[in-house]
Amino acid sequence: MMRSLPRTAALLLVATGTAQAFAPAPAFNHQDWEIACDNTGTCRAAGYGPDDGANGFSLLLERKGGPGTEVDGRLRFGGFDDAQAPQGVLRLQVNGKDLGRLADAADDDDDVRVLRREQVTALLKALPGRATIVVRDGNGRTWPISAAGASAVLLRMDDVQGRLGTPGALMRSGIRAGSRPESAVPAARPAPVIARAPALVASRAPDAALANDGGLRAALRATLGADQECTGLQEDHGDVSPLEVQRLDTRHVLVAVSCWRGAYNEGIGFWVASDSPPWQPALVTLDASDFDHGTATVSAVQKGRGLGDCLWSARWRWDGAQFQRAHEQTSGMCRGFAGGAWDMPTWITIEAPEPAP
Repeated sequence: MMRSLPRTAALLLVATGTAQAFAPAPAFNHQDWEIACDNTGTCRAAGYGPDDGANGFSLLLERKGGPGTEVDGRLRFGGFDDAQAPQGVLRLQVNGKDLGRLADAADDDDDVRVLRREQVTALLKALPGRATIVVRDGNGRTWPISAAGASAVLLRMDDVQGRLGTPGALMRSGIRAGSRPESAVPAARPAPVIARAPALVASRAPDAALANDGGLRAALRATLGADQECTGLQEDHGDVSPLEVQRLDTRHVLVAVSCWRGAYNEGIGFWVASDSPPWQPALVTLDASDFDHGTATVSAVQKGRGLGDCLWSARWRWDGAQFQRAHEQTSGMCRGFAGGAWDMPTWITIEAPEPAP
């Protein structure tokens, strides 16, 4: 069974001139650039070298929501063997002008360089046109980063963050620059806080019988929509998968079953259910990969292609009452970076601090 990467539904700030609430919207890509914005209003735009299999550079521009925020820039390289890897100091050139050396990352990531503020400013000024962006290493070798699609992506960033027409907008298209004050930009939103769940309850002897309970299996099937499928629940399937049951508390269990398998991905379905009829199951996801007992977290990691150079991942954490969506992100386009080029969240949360002793 072939299955595409799960579609990420990020909650983005939709603004058309006035502050509005967050509303579901997909991530966006155009040519060699893409953007992902999270539920706090932070947006991350990434551009790549030509998709010719020979370039391992990507540029990330990140901006928090709210008025007056700056754009931060980083550069990543990867996918090179030792003979091809960049050597020495890396420098950035835009439209033939040398913007100077790129700084090492503070987190000691050898494959990442940081753009200085003046480099970001020059880059943003050039990107609305047909900018020529080049990275040069200490041996004089050069690698291009495409500007194709950057204008559309940066315009989307302005739109999502409610900056159109403000002095801080990155793009001037559509709405006259300065027609709205910077103070009109919606403030960044705080990340939701997920309560810490009490320790999971140990399994009970009757729980084992739930693995082959036909009534529970039927109740799980009833939660599926018309466009959802779980082969492990199909009674007419030749290889019906047994249910796996993990007790959560004195009344609820977490039920898991293998739902689908593709060429390089598979999905496990997870439900929260009562431990006795009428079960009342609530679907968590059909795309999971694992459950961590220690943190009471369901996690999913899916490849965009077999090479594993682009990933979608998500986590759901038990808060004592339900599984809350804790994190969701993409790693960017499939461009040869092992594990993906960047962490580009579309949903972030904060775990509540432990109570004082």
